[in-house]
Amino acid sequence: FPVTIVYKPLWEERFPLKELYSIRKSNEKYFQSMYQQEPMDIQERMFGEAHKIESIRDDIKHKLKYFAYLDPAFSERNGNDYNAVTIGAIYSENNDYEIYIVHGEIWRSTTDITYTKVSNLCKQYKVDILFVETNNAKDMDKNFRDYDVYAKPINNSIPKGLRIQDNVKIHWNHLRFTKDVKEDYLKQVINYSDYAKHDDAPDSLAGLIAELKKTGLGQKVRNPFERYKYLFRDK
Repeated sequence: FPVTIVYKPLWEERFPLKELYSIRKSNEKYFQSMYQQEPMDIQERMFGEAHKIESIRDDIKHKLKYFAYLDPAFSERNGNDYNAVTIGAIYSENNDYEIYIVHGEIWRSTTDITYTKVSNLCKQYKVDILFVETNNAKDMDKNFRDYDVYAKPINNSIPKGLRIQDNVKIHWNHLRFTKDVKEDYLKQVINYSDYAKHDDAPDSLAGLIAELKKTGLGQKVRNPFERYKYLFRDK
């Protein structure tokens, strides 16, 4: 039987809660397999084929608010990492929901090109808020204001693999990718696994979904992993 039921270990003398938190934080798959009896396949890719659409339905286009999420690259080793941006919206009706991804792109470039590219995309799609992952990008959100783009900083403390499971995997069947999503971006998402060489696209997608869930319509989206987030909050 699992050693924990929600927050309480079944045998706390043998498995102290603080120790379980530490194990889960260091190795999610080991924790699930050895302590929860829910083994996770680490070899198969995480996602099936993407649900592609030509465009968003005309009857809901005017109801959508678009948000963007930028995962910037700051590698000094000749652009080893990709910049990744995801733009999308969430729509909910009749106890169901769809997450529309209208643009997804990865690229390598200098920071000034990234500012110009992303700000132009935000204006093209009339993005309400650009979320910028600022773990290694100090003041980048503030600098976007010089390009007339409203940006908010996001500092992630939850491990990347768990973020992707918590957001992309859980909601995969509700994701709709339009024709403006770049093929190399989508390929990186679909081929994601723990052993993938690059994970910038799925990380950007996960970041956007996480923020969309906080919006008005997104509040209706249930997340079965939500209860675990407190394990990774900064003290």
